[in-house]
Amino acid sequence: MLPTCVPPSARASYRFGSKAGDDVVSMTGWNELLSLKQEYVMLLEGIRQRIQRPISVAGVARIIGSTTCDGYAWHILQGDEPKRNFDDHWRSLHEEVSRRFIEVAVQRLCCEGRTVQVYSELPTTAGRFDVVIVDSGYGPLTLHLPSTPPPFHDILVEFKVGKSWSLEQIERYLTLNDARALVLIRLITSDAVKFRTENMLSFLVESLKAKIVKGKRVVDEQFILVPGLECRTCGRDQCHSNNQSRGKQNQTVLLSHEDFQMTPTVVGNMYGCINRGLDLVMEELSWAKKTSKSSGS
Repeated sequence: MLPTCVPPSARASYRFGSKAGDDVVSMTGWNELLSLKQEYVMLLEGIRQRIQRPISVAGVARIIGSTTCDGYAWHILQGDEPKRNFDDHWRSLHEEVSRRFIEVAVQRLCCEGRTVQVYSELPTTAGRFDVVIVDSGYGPLTLHLPSTPPPFHDILVEFKVGKSWSLEQIERYLTLNDARALVLIRLITSDAVKFRTENMLSFLVESLKAKIVKGKRVVDEQFILVPGLECRTCGRDQCHSNNQSRGKQNQTVLLSHEDFQMTPTVVGNMYGCINRGLDLVMEELSWAKKTSKSSGS
């Protein structure tokens, strides 16, 4: 049985474009990923409902996916997580590159004859457009492709202004969204790279299996305790490794002098990065078109 979100016309396979030509990809890997994703989301929702504070499913997923010690995960799920207040410099640059990416994307898509619209959330009338850009103000930018069957109809775009990036975040975005690909744009290195769900199926499946096992341990409070750096910000009274006094205080992360001096370079990289990222988006759009055609054949 195929998941209900996959159309009947896709009973055997989907056809994807690749640099080596068109490859017929079995739905087996996709079915396993979708089944695990459904189980994981239900588990995250169950954990969320047990917690006596407002938190999103994505917030629970971030904590489960980014912690080593189960006890620490459960502790910060309760709300005792040190806050890190980042310099607004990064936020301002992030907003600028996101806004300018949308402007250039709309121009480029329209020049190619595609109908495109920008919304803050996905409308019910999305099917009237070739591409719907959803800018919710949080999470990745989403390019929704209404004519492409789920679970392959979203291309995500994530911007990184500074030097860091997070595999946990990339994985979370791919598994909690109907994403066929995520394009990561890094301003400071003037680069862009694409993570395709198809190419990461084995990794995503194995990682989700591990997260589900961990999530069940956490919700049942059958913790595997792993002493380490997390102990510095953990306030679990019943844990002998608790060492929170060394680092539990909230932090304000100010821009360093070195990073501030890089600002002109980062700004100068902006449009180059945007166009590199858009090249990857347009490449994925062409593959999505082949997917749509083959699924309807």
